[in-house]
Amino acid sequence: MESGVHYDVSISVVVNNGKCGDNAVAALIAQAIDGPADNVMCAMEGQMARSSVKLSLSQAKWAAVLAFSENELWKAFNGEGDIVEFNANQEVDDMGACEGQSFIYVDGVAFQANGEEVNMRPVYGKGNDIVFYKDEMWLRQQGEGNPEEVEFTCDVECDNAALEQALERIDSLESDLEKCQADGGNNCSDNLRLPILVHNEWWFCDELLPNDCSDKLHGKAVTEHCPNLCGACGGENDVCDEKYHTKVLLPGIGSLYCDQLYPEECNIGEFVRETCCNTCN
Repeated sequence: MESGVHYDVSISVVVNNGKCGDNAVAALIAQAIDGPADNVMCAMEGQMARSSVKLSLSQAKWAAVLAFSENELWKAFNGEGDIVEFNANQEVDDMGACEGQSFIYVDGVAFQANGEEVNMRPVYGKGNDIVFYKDEMWLRQQGEGNPEEVEFTCDVECDNAALEQALERIDSLESDLEKCQADGGNNCSDNLRLPILVHNEWWFCDELLPNDCSDKLHGKAVTEHCPNLCGACGGENDVCDEKYHTKVLLPGIGSLYCDQLYPEECNIGEFVRETCCNTCN
C-alpha cells in the first residue's frame, strides 16, 4: 500500500545543443517519475535548452526519481543534443503555512514555528501542543494524544463584542481616575512593603507607635512613610493598615501581635485599639 505522504519537487533538464519542445525531454521526465510529465516549461540559454517542471510526488515516486538521477539513467537520452544536467530537488516552503509569517492561528490561538520540520513543512507549537503536516493535511497533536486534522487561519478574527466590553471598561477606569485625581488622588495608607530606619533600627509602620510620629529626629520621615499611623490622612480618609506582623506594647505584659490580644486588652494602654484596628473593631 502506497504511503499518502507527498513531496513538492522540481525537476530540471539542461540539454546542450538542444531545443525547446523536444518530446524526448518530456518522455525522459515521464520515465523518471513513472507517470505523465505535464506542464513542462522550457527556456533557451544560448545553445542550451533548460526544461523544468514542478510536481507533487508520492514518497515511492520521489525515491524512484532519486534513483533515476543517481544511477545516471538520464544519459539514455535519444533526443537532440546531449544532457549536461539533470536535477531533482524537493521544494521547501520557507514561508510555512502562511506566507510571510512564522505563525498560524488555530481556534484563535497563535502557534509559533519552532524551527523543526516534518515532511518539508514547518512545525508550529504552543506549550505541549504542535501542528504539523502529514498525509496531505495539517494535524494538531495535544501532548501525548493522537493527532487530529485541524483547520487554521493566517490571522485572528477580532471578537467585536469583547473589544467593545474592554473599551467600555477602559473608559470607566479613566473616569474613575479623573474623579480620584479631582478629589486629591491620594490613597492614604502606610507603606507596609518597606521598613524605615528609626534610631538605628529598621521598622515597619505597623511596628511603630504613634508617638514615633512626633520624634524630634525621625518624626517627619515617619509621618511621610506612615501617614495613616500618624493621623496625617485628613480624618475620613484614614484606613486600617493592621497586618499580620503588627505589634503593640502592653504595659506590664510586653509586646504582642494584634491577633494575640484578648478583647479586653484592646482597652489597655494608649493607642492599642487604634493600632490593632481590625482586631479590636
